[in-house]
Amino acid sequence: AIHGGLLLAAIALIVYCRKRRLSFLQTADILMPGVLLGQAIGRWGNYFNQELYGTPTDLPWAITIEGVKYHPAFLYESLWNFAMIFVLLKLMQRKHPYGEIFGWYWILYSICRFFLEFIRVDRVDLDLFGLVIPGSSLVSLICIIFGIVWIAVIRKTRPYIELPK
Repeated sequence: AIHGGLLLAAIALIVYCRKRRLSFLQTADILMPGVLLGQAIGRWGNYFNQELYGTPTDLPWAITIEGVKYHPAFLYESLWNFAMIFVLLKLMQRKHPYGEIFGWYWILYSICRFFLEFIRVDRVDLDLFGLVIPGSSLVSLICIIFGIVWIAVIRKTRPYIELPK
């Protein structure tokens, strides 16, 4: 569901940037660390709602729901998102074409979601020619490929910029 929301947000941003005559690529790059911060904080709502948890575990950081200990999948994603903020900010400090940070966001966030879906208890599995995979993992894989292609195209077609130090 979050990938769809992100896709619709990107479309809305394209429309907004066209109306305001702003660069979508530059604006998207600037927004990505903030989007991650919102996602990292927002995942804690899953803790309070006792949702987005993983399979049962005996790990010391497990969360207990109705007497059963589970992987805190929301925590894993939140920590990953906080780490990604620093990665994207570091990438923004080097010479890069506008739009590249947007692509890295899709790759890095989707890597987390790809693996996280395998431990979630509320996942919806798909059977692809005998290979059972969570549906959101498949969407994440598509988003990773999209991000890789996006960056390759951006690097070939856009000039590199360097932010003032």
